[in-house]
Amino acid sequence: MSGSSIHSPTGAQPETLFQIIGFSTLVMEAGFPLILFLRSARARLVFLLGVSFFHLANTVLAYVGFVLFPIVFLIFFDVEEVRRRIVGWWQRRRSVPGAASA
Repeated sequence: MSGSSIHSPTGAQPETLFQIIGFSTLVMEAGFPLILFLRSARARLVFLLGVSFFHLANTVLAYVGFVLFPIVFLIFFDVEEVRRRIVGWWQRRRSVPGAASA
């Protein structure tokens, strides 16, 4: 099994990428408690996207199975507001003549 690595599906060892992911891990872990004090939904979304990318990169590059873990971070969002918007959109769509037949 020469030339292949158990750490990467391609067998490559992209050291710079691993260093960036390692540094981002430290920043993310140290900054995680700050998310509780952020009022901006946009800042929480940026955090969620960063964490999601981190877990996806770990899954692809290091075979660490974190693919579904970012779903846990949805607790930082007001899902009731999202539900209300979806219901409102659905009701408006149904009230428009001809929209239901499409």
